[in-house]
Amino acid sequence: MKVSNKLLNANKSKPLNMVIIGQGAIGLLWYCHFYKQQHSDVYLLEHYKEHQQQGITFNNINNITEHIPREEVNIKELTSAENILICVKCHQVDQVINDISPYLKNKINIILCHNGMGALNDFSQALLSKHNVLTLLTTHGCFKSSASKIKHTGLGHSDLGLMQGTFKDLDKNALLHQFNTALPTTTWCENIKIKQWLKLAINCVINPITAINNIQNGKILSEKFTDIIDNILLEVITLAQCEGVLLSLESLKATVLEVAHRTANNSSSMRCDIQANRMSEIAHINGYIQKLGRHYNIKTPVNDSLIAQIQALYLS
Repeated sequence: MKVSNKLLNANKSKPLNMVIIGQGAIGLLWYCHFYKQQHSDVYLLEHYKEHQQQGITFNNINNITEHIPREEVNIKELTSAENILICVKCHQVDQVINDISPYLKNKINIILCHNGMGALNDFSQALLSKHNVLTLLTTHGCFKSSASKIKHTGLGHSDLGLMQGTFKDLDKNALLHQFNTALPTTTWCENIKIKQWLKLAINCVINPITAINNIQNGKILSEKFTDIIDNILLEVITLAQCEGVLLSLESLKATVLEVAHRTANNSSSMRCDIQANRMSEIAHINGYIQKLGRHYNIKTPVNDSLIAQIQALYLS
C-alpha cells in the first residue's frame, strides 16, 4: 500500500479524525469535501474499494473539475480513529461492522449514512454497544461514472442525529461544525427517527418508480404517477404510526415532490444499481414497509408489488 504523505508527516500518536468507509458516490463526495478543508484530517479505508486508483476526479457543484488525492489507511489503523463515517449500501452495513469491530477503540463515533432502514441486526448492534452510533441523512445528489470519477449533481441538506450512546454538547457542536464546514448545511436532529421516516418515504416513492420506468427523478412529477405515489405513502404513513411516528399525506407528498423537482435530472440510486446489475436496496426501503406490515399484520399490496417488479427486472 502507498503510505499517505499525511501519515508520514503526522505524529504517530495523533488520532485519525475522520475515516470514511465506502467509496461509492456519497462516500467519495463527503471525502472530497472534507479533504478540501485543510483542518480536516480525513482518510478513506482502503479495505472497501473497487481497485487501486491514484486519485479522484471531482466535478463540483459549480461544474469545476478538481483532482483530489486519495489518502488511505488500512483496517488495522482504525485503532486511532475518532470518527468513522460508513457510506455503504444498507445490506452491506452488517458485514462492515463485523469486519472493523476488532480494531475499534472504546467510545468512538460511528456514523451511518445509507438509504433505507433496519440495517443493523442484533449481532451488529451488540458489536457497537460501546460506541456512539449516529445517523447521517443527506439529500445531496452525486453521480459516480467510474471508480475514480464523481460529479456533485445537486445541492441538498443533511441531518445528523444520535441513535445510541451519549454526546456532550461540546462534542456534538464540534462534529456538527466539521460537517457544516465541509459540505453545508448539516443540522443536528434530536429526534432523528422522524427524519429517517421522511427519508424512507422519499426513497419508497422515487427509487422504485424511477427504476421500474427507467426515468429520471423529475419524471415522477407526471400526473400519471399521482395515484401510485399516494398509495405508497398511505402504506408508509400507516406503518410509521405503528412505530410511533405521525406523518400526514399532504405534507409528506409535498416533501417527496419537492425532492423530485430539486433532483429532476438525477438518476436514483436504485435505477443506477439496476442498470449496473448491482444488488439494490429495495429490501431495506419498500421491503422495510413490507416487513413491518407483516409484523403488525397490516397488508402492504402497493409496496409488495413494487418489490416484485424490481426483482423481476433482474430476471429480464
